[in-house]
Amino acid sequence: MMKDIHDRFQAGEKFEVLFSQYSESAPYDGKGDIGVLYENMLGTEASLLTAAMALNKGEISEPIKTTDGYCLIQAFSTRDDHPGTEETLYQDAEKASTICK
Repeated sequence: MMKDIHDRFQAGEKFEVLFSQYSESAPYDGKGDIGVLYENMLGTEASLLTAAMALNKGEISEPIKTTDGYCLIQAFSTRDDHPGTEETLYQDAEKASTICK
């Protein structure tokens, strides 16, 4: 199923639509947005965090196995490529990442 969802995204379907159809979790906004992830983030599974950190803006991960099942991650923005409106979020993430090292 995850491969099919991944392929549908690659074919142009919207991540938010696929999330609403298939997700069994309810992240923050109901559209799958788990917020800004950063290196050494506490409380986030290593497999998920490693996959997220490897993505460029717009990319979607391969299916990732976690303790809760499988998931896909799409990078809507990155530290190096994000809208100015997210600057504070990335500054906060940078501070938190430094504290967690």
